[in-house]
Amino acid sequence: MSMSSVYPRKDKTGKAAEEDAVRCTFVNDDVKNRELRAKFKYTNNWVSTSKYTIVSFVPKTLFEFFRVIANMYFLFISIIQLASDWSPTNKYTTAGPLLIVLIVSMIKQAIEDKKRHDADGIQNCRICHVLGSDGSIQDKPWQHVEVGDILFLKDKDEMPADVLILATSEEEGRCFVETCNLDGETNLKRRTACEPIAKLIGFRALNDPVIDEAKHKQSCVAFRGSVEYEQPNNRLYNFTGVVKAEALADAAPIGPTNIILRGCSIRSCSYIFGVVLFAGRESKLMQNARATPSKQSNVYKKVNRCIILIFLTQAVLCVISALSFNAWVKRNLELRDWYIPFIKTDSTAFFTFLILYNNLVPISLYVSLDMVKVAQAKNISTDPEMCHEGFYAIARTSDLNEDLGQIEYIFSDKTGTLTQNIMEFRKCSIGGVIYGYGSTEIAKAVASLAKQNQPPTESTIASAVEYGPGPAADLNDAQIFLDKTIHFDDPRLISEISTGGPNAARIDEFLTLLAVCHTVIPETNGTTGVTTYRASSPDEEALVKAARCLGYKLVAPAPLVQVEVSLKAKPSTMQTFTILNVNEFNSTRKRMSTVVQFADGRIVVYCKGADNVIIPRCKLDSSSAQLDEHLKAFASEGLRTLVLAKRELSEADYEAWNKVYQAAATSLTDRDNLLDAAAEGLEVNMDIVGATAIEDKLQVGVPNTIHSLAQAGIKIWVLTGDKEETAVNIGHACRLLNDGMQLLFINRESLAELTEQLEYLYNMDSIQSHYKDKTIADNIAIVCDGKALVHFFPSKALTVDEKVVAKELRRKLLVVASVCKALIACRVSPAQKADIVNMVRYHSHNKPITLAIGDGANDVNMIQSAHVGIGICGQEGVQAVNASDYAIAQFRYEYA
Repeated sequence: MSMSSVYPRKDKTGKAAEEDAVRCTFVNDDVKNRELRAKFKYTNNWVSTSKYTIVSFVPKTLFEFFRVIANMYFLFISIIQLASDWSPTNKYTTAGPLLIVLIVSMIKQAIEDKKRHDADGIQNCRICHVLGSDGSIQDKPWQHVEVGDILFLKDKDEMPADVLILATSEEEGRCFVETCNLDGETNLKRRTACEPIAKLIGFRALNDPVIDEAKHKQSCVAFRGSVEYEQPNNRLYNFTGVVKAEALADAAPIGPTNIILRGCSIRSCSYIFGVVLFAGRESKLMQNARATPSKQSNVYKKVNRCIILIFLTQAVLCVISALSFNAWVKRNLELRDWYIPFIKTDSTAFFTFLILYNNLVPISLYVSLDMVKVAQAKNISTDPEMCHEGFYAIARTSDLNEDLGQIEYIFSDKTGTLTQNIMEFRKCSIGGVIYGYGSTEIAKAVASLAKQNQPPTESTIASAVEYGPGPAADLNDAQIFLDKTIHFDDPRLISEISTGGPNAARIDEFLTLLAVCHTVIPETNGTTGVTTYRASSPDEEALVKAARCLGYKLVAPAPLVQVEVSLKAKPSTMQTFTILNVNEFNSTRKRMSTVVQFADGRIVVYCKGADNVIIPRCKLDSSSAQLDEHLKAFASEGLRTLVLAKRELSEADYEAWNKVYQAAATSLTDRDNLLDAAAEGLEVNMDIVGATAIEDKLQVGVPNTIHSLAQAGIKIWVLTGDKEETAVNIGHACRLLNDGMQLLFINRESLAELTEQLEYLYNMDSIQSHYKDKTIADNIAIVCDGKALVHFFPSKALTVDEKVVAKELRRKLLVVASVCKALIACRVSPAQKADIVNMVRYHSHNKPITLAIGDGANDVNMIQSAHVGIGICGQEGVQAVNASDYAIAQFRYEYA
């Protein structure tokens, strides 16, 4: 049942359209909720992921079976044989084998779908707890949960539907959820009850005693109100709505932080009360459940073309045979052999010969192909040489096996694909001083490129580190809390802050920012006492762990952040910070900020993000140029960089900005853009605090794998969000680039300059000569920037002239890139990754077979756009694996 049939949205204007855009549910009013469910046909919580039902199984399987050209042909032959006397052979010679193949196919489909039905049954029959009208807790199967039910869920319970949090047992109405079933991320995410509603039901302020559970249930049952919110959609990270109640003067706005989606698990919370907003097929999880694009192998397409050719040949043979037969009968039998009266010309001779020649198309061809492919997929999935830490390769489809041997282009993500995506804090820049020695694999490759005679040493690689005694012989001298996974080896930093040196205040600000500006949640094991950090990204976890090892240990999460500060040879102190607002990171902003109130009442904005977005928002000073040099030095070693900044606010400034922020946060329309605009107004005129440099090491065997693939004539394009210098140096480290290559850059931001730059590259003699000769230049590689690619793949609506310009730019880019040995695209968005793949796949003259490989959600578009998609089971969740055709554990298995 489509959503459009339940909630018609087309051809509506004015008030009717506005009413139709809002959905309503009542809290603790079963009568009104039943009326709403009947009137608007809200779905129940029964879900099905199966392909067939008892009614649809036969027609659907027949349609899928006879969608194949050969099967339709055999059906036609069978009908002719059975329905007429034209067949010179037994009537069942074609129908019998066809029926057997059809039955086998239907049995296979039935067995596979039975497993889906069994899995659905287990899920639908799971038990959850519902709060009754009398305050009692009732057990209810998931499939019987309906919109408007009040759910009572405890720690580690899984959410059966999308719910609005009414109240929780924890301080400030908070709880944490694990969303690995939803988006593959294992980090905990903070959710809170809508405060005005929670205060009516039972709200626990900071440091308040625990609420009595029985009284909490009774007050929840007594609450009356209604929820107006958006229609069902597949936007996991967006939600708008309001809660209305007689006890409230104004409607209370609700957003994505007040919602817990189906599939999430409750963590670090004794219990929550939540009203069901979306159930079953209308839940956001099920709205996102859709089939992956249908892909067909190149060999399969060729087989279909061959069969069409056979049909045409067979038709010609049948015509020739029928004409020859009738001519022979007429000349020989009718004129001379009159004594054989039953031999005569026959207009149906064509069909007789069609039946005779039907064996030209082997009925077992597709079955044989499928059996071979299934055997190949089994071998891939059980290959011990492609097993890493117990994870075997997964062939999610067997239809594309033969394409793996015909790949001409490989499009690869960098982070987590070529690298390990295990981040390690290595260096930092504070007050014009670089702290941290140590070398990286990429730095060694860069040093090798510079043709240094001696192996790179600690001091030569960290040449930007001025003065200093060199790396600590013992990491205990460079860290307060020793962390063996962090190889930060500069003793000057903790010595400077402990002794109150000239840079001590800047270092304190730097470490405070690392310990406070984040969304990390510390979890302490009650048995071992070990604290682990649950972060939204490996980068964020690495920075908080770095602050801990340098003496600033995060103890309690937002909103009341507690940081234990330990200095060398001094007793530890506990510092408390109140998080007033958080402007979260997204791929557009490329930064995050928190508004922090210190214990003395000071209000400070802490911000961290990419250098190209933070530095333009900061006040320039004498150290700005020095910081730029430091960032280049970090990038030359392949280190990922973030710039840290702050801004102090007066109370009046904060109150004025907070009004704008709250208005954006409570808006029912365009909330995300309004929040971004509010953050934009806050993150200006900041002071630079410093910069961090994090290492993401190459995976084992990546350089040799890339070299082997290149030797096989396969072009490798690396598509990454990293900055240009980092991407190029990692290209050298993984042997994608070599010191003899000429690098061509496409990085102009304005359309006029970009056109001029591309025109120059396009007209280069070396490019044109290789293009005309259809050869590859082994000594040329191209580097593209995402800001330039905006003009090649514009997202906004274009005029006809603009479309012509963009199309011409893409044509010339494809000409230049097609003769280059390799391409690196940096600062690209997920959409641009898919655009690049589609450009090569659909617009190259030779229509090459493409393969895309990645490990994160930002690689899904690229993986689904290529002929063959490979997902790597890595640190960024399982989205890429779930969207892929094949899954492997390490990049090196691509050349297994």
